[in-house]
Amino acid sequence: MIDKIKLLYQYNDWVNEKIFEMSKQLTEEHLQKPVNFSEGSYIKILAHMLEAHDVWLRRILGEEVKAFHFLDTSSLSNLIEFYHQLKIKTFSIIDNLSQEDLNKSITYRNTQGNIYTDTIFEILFHILNHSNTHRSQLKLLLKDYQVNTQNIDYIFFSREKNS
Repeated sequence: MIDKIKLLYQYNDWVNEKIFEMSKQLTEEHLQKPVNFSEGSYIKILAHMLEAHDVWLRRILGEEVKAFHFLDTSSLSNLIEFYHQLKIKTFSIIDNLSQEDLNKSITYRNTQGNIYTDTIFEILFHILNHSNTHRSQLKLLLKDYQVNTQNIDYIFFSREKNS
């Protein structure tokens, strides 16, 4: 199972890089333009996706997280820079996990102060699922802003990886 988790995080990185590549085609106006769903703008959706990923990793590491919205959304480059550090952190954690670690329970307090317990596997899977939800929103906006989009489904990653 740990090998499958690592593979899914390789896909997650591949698709994030595709999203960044497509995002670079947007104007500043498109990045900041208000939308009536999710986090309120393209750049805020992207920031939320990355912040949530980081928050969940911090919980795995036993760090207390009290708030979201810590990223500077004034430019896309800020988010890309943050992501590259997040990627290093992610693979550092995943590469040091054993199969047994996936079943370990993590107890944490959410940003509202409620206490929850989840396994490391559940948290890692949630990060992937949450990211896919928001990447779908981003791709919808990219199409709306008439950006030439790329295929970001897993099968395209798999084909590229195996070619």
